[in-house]
Amino acid sequence: MFGRRVWPGVAAGAFLVNYTTFGSLLTSLLIAAGNTLEAVAAAALIERFANGTRALLSGRDVFRFVLYAGMLSTMISPFVGVTSLALAGFADWQRYGAVWLTWWLGDVGGNLVVAPFLVLWATSPPVDWRTSRSLEAAALLLAIVVLGTFVIWPWPPLPESGYPPAFLSFPLILWAAFSFGPRGSATAVLLLSIVAAWGTVVGVGPFAVGSPNQSLLILDSF
Repeated sequence: MFGRRVWPGVAAGAFLVNYTTFGSLLTSLLIAAGNTLEAVAAAALIERFANGTRALLSGRDVFRFVLYAGMLSTMISPFVGVTSLALAGFADWQRYGAVWLTWWLGDVGGNLVVAPFLVLWATSPPVDWRTSRSLEAAALLLAIVVLGTFVIWPWPPLPESGYPPAFLSFPLILWAAFSFGPRGSATAVLLLSIVAAWGTVVGVGPFAVGSPNQSLLILDSF
């Protein structure tokens, strides 16, 4: 939305987040460089091949957005980051592939869940909040809240296996898409993702299984 000139802000944010959580000064600088290169590459590819900020308004451009921003550019940061951590002794080389996959899926989730929400709300025309429109939006939001609560704390309790309640969210995403367009579906996906992620973090819901890393991989796949 603001062009590739904002890369210093991406670099500064990535460095501060990493330096204040894990690793050393050198690894934080390298990870920030990988994150920045990834963001610049994604923006350049979307501008060149997927119609820029209008990439989410047609099927062909959405496919290209998923390919370039979601699948390809996101390989840069985990490669630089995991390699840096392994060389510095903060990560085990024997677990390189698992750490890389977790990192990559996290970046994919950000680009496919958060970025469309931000871009569509920032670039789409204002919403016409007629009374009927507002009521339908409120009903959809209520349904997302109720379903999200049921997914985390199902009542009555469901059998332990064979009943993935999270997939009940798909009709709500379709409702949002057909009634409110790409912006509505992106919003529904983001809200449902927040609910699913929160439940997984606190250790409840269909994705909280096994170790935290296993839970994260299942959540990202969903």
